[in-house]
Amino acid sequence: AAGKKTKQHSTYNQDGKSENAVNGNTSGYWRTRSCTGTLWAPNPWWTVDLGASYQVGSIHIYNRVEGNLGKRLLGAQVLAGTEADPLRNEIIGTIGPEELLDNPIVFTLDKTVTHVSVRLPGNRQLLTLCGVEVYGVPL
Repeated sequence: AAGKKTKQHSTYNQDGKSENAVNGNTSGYWRTRSCTGTLWAPNPWWTVDLGASYQVGSIHIYNRVEGNLGKRLLGAQVLAGTEADPLRNEIIGTIGPEELLDNPIVFTLDKTVTHVSVRLPGNRQLLTLCGVEVYGVPL
């Protein structure tokens, strides 16, 4: 997904831009400008438009590594598919306590995809991603 068009619910500050998730830097440290960041809000989301259809085999999500901040991704849903409204795509996985132990967090699938999204359900959440990689072949 490197360099593809991204959007997110809101932006915490200039260091938390949506495109940071696809800039090739997956360090997991906020100060390296490798992470996205939304405002605290209900159900924040992030999405990437791949610009074409791909047969996707895996999606890798990189989390923050400072202190316990990675726990903020607990419960996040990863969605993928071809819907024009990317948040209507199928949930291909949810980040649980076991997944938080991995960095990257890897979800495997075999699906035609144009959009990948991450949504964090809840009344007051802050969504931070430090890298999103989508592995597949163009169709």
